[in-house]
Amino acid sequence: RMRYLFLILFTVSLNAQILPSQQATHYKKNSVSSDTWDSSIKPDCATFSNSDRTSLENNCSNNWGTVYGEIAVSSGIQEWEVTINSITDARIGFDMTLGIVNLRNNKDTWSTNSAASGTLGYVYLQDGKKETNTTGSNVLSSYGASYAAGDVIKISLNMNNRELTFYKNGTSQGVAYTVATGTYYLSATFYKGSSASLTIN
Repeated sequence: RMRYLFLILFTVSLNAQILPSQQATHYKKNSVSSDTWDSSIKPDCATFSNSDRTSLENNCSNNWGTVYGEIAVSSGIQEWEVTINSITDARIGFDMTLGIVNLRNNKDTWSTNSAASGTLGYVYLQDGKKETNTTGSNVLSSYGASYAAGDVIKISLNMNNRELTFYKNGTSQGVAYTVATGTYYLSATFYKGSSASLTIN
């Protein structure tokens, strides 16, 4: 009887020393940005809500307007998830782009308009194309699936190998670009009258 009691006490003591992390392997989801839209750099026609996580286009007078994230990324891996709450087709082809830029000085125009601003950027257009202005002029090319209201777009920037990848509803669209070294910000461009609403998750 004493032998059984000793065995029970030994088993209890052994189990008490097993840490929760040793009992099971838990999947850890990749963290995404807690970024917000920068309210100090935005078109007058854009309104922010939801603690500056949601942006809404509201009858812009300029053809294009751009909003920017606040987080500056120059190293490591940064990911943003943006939900497209609504968008009304106001232009043939596309009314929105999502991506990254190194300067936040095109709030009243196209995010990668480098003619006067010197901005360098890489974006994923609503119609599925991609665009960069690394050559000094904007270059469009085929890339992935188109997106619309209800879709979630993830922008994954890996500055360890400088690869930029976009995801639509969790599905990778492939590596879009190998970006130049530098510092980048989240950017979203929308066409006037599109009522584009975007939320950083």
